[in-house]
Amino acid sequence: MAHPAVTTETLHPETGEPMVRGLRRQSIELAGKTYEVDVPGWYTASGAGLHSADDYSALEAVMKQVSQERAAAGLPSLRELARERAAARREKKDDDVPPQAS
Repeated sequence: MAHPAVTTETLHPETGEPMVRGLRRQSIELAGKTYEVDVPGWYTASGAGLHSADDYSALEAVMKQVSQERAAAGLPSLRELARERAAARREKKDDDVPPQAS
C-alpha cells in the first residue's frame, strides 16, 4: 500500500525529483550477521526513498527470522542484546566520569 500522500506522479518532498514505486535491496546487519532484503517504497533515481508502514513489513520479517534463529540456538534475543549493550554503555559512561572534588 502506498504512502497516503503519494500519487503516481509523486515528487520527492525535499529535492523535487520524480519518484517511482519499486523495490530496493538493502543490507541489514543484525547480531553480527548480514541479511539482504528487498524493501518496497517510492524511490528517486538518486536513491532517496519514501516508505509507508506497510513497506517495512519486509524488514519486520527479517527481524522475526533472526529472533527465531537466535531462540533456536539458545542465544539472547535482539531485545536482550540491546538492553545489555545499553547497560554496558551506561556503565562505561559512569566509569568515565571523574570523581568530584570534596
